[in-house]
Amino acid sequence: MFNISNKRIFNLNNIYSLFLLFLIAACQPQSKKEKTREISETITESDAAKVTVLGVFHFGGSTGDMAAMHMADPFGKRRQDDIKEVVAQLAEFKPTKILVEYPKERQARLDERYHNYLSGKDTLRVSETQQLGFRLAKQLGHPQLFAIDYNVDLPFEEIVEYCQRTGKMGEFEEFVTQIKDYVAKENTVLDTMRIASYFARTNTPAIDQFTNDVYIGKALSWGDSINEAGARVASTWWERNFIILKNMAETIESKEDRILVIIGAGHRAVLRNAIIDRSDMEYVEVADYLH
Repeated sequence: MFNISNKRIFNLNNIYSLFLLFLIAACQPQSKKEKTREISETITESDAAKVTVLGVFHFGGSTGDMAAMHMADPFGKRRQDDIKEVVAQLAEFKPTKILVEYPKERQARLDERYHNYLSGKDTLRVSETQQLGFRLAKQLGHPQLFAIDYNVDLPFEEIVEYCQRTGKMGEFEEFVTQIKDYVAKENTVLDTMRIASYFARTNTPAIDQFTNDVYIGKALSWGDSINEAGARVASTWWERNFIILKNMAETIESKEDRILVIIGAGHRAVLRNAIIDRSDMEYVEVADYLH
């Protein structure tokens, strides 16, 4: 570990040289057979915990998003039956841990609310954390759920400043209108579908790609050498999700773990690809359990 308090100065050139030597050594030619054996000896699917991610609309809406879904009459019989159906289908994955979009620093508060629900001191509120997470955790006899969220404000004001300075506010306002129209259409679709079917429809690689393209496609076009506003928004979004990924990884105790993550659909789009690229996690598609 580096001890900054002793005021030692690290030579960055030396660090760079060591890193370069590492890369050179790593790139030395090997036979295909040697490479295959080396990889198979160190990384196998059986060494990885299984992880699935349910991307959801926020049951109680969201004030922080540009546009948010709205589920009518969440406590009515129709939607309560829908929610119970989703819980039953998620139980087929047999999760050993349930992770939810709740600030990690408020884990104690999450524990308190869950235990109040178990003891009958409190009823379920309108949130996917409670309606899905609490119900499923109780059904499976889990002692707790795990908070993994990390809140950070995306600097959208920088995009507005850039667009104002460059005369592109009309373009930005059109983009906002398109997002709102898309969400309104999705809300109409949701009104006609069972929640399980809707989640099966939206938890797909194609929808993930569409969601990510908002950040790594359109957003990146807003910026210049004076203010790379779009890149800052996109990188901040990825930073939040990478910290969520780190929090997810910290819950894994063994390769026998089966991790269910219940989180906003926009997060799923980033997390799914990151999980696939990790050797300690084996991605399982949640849509395989929804019908």
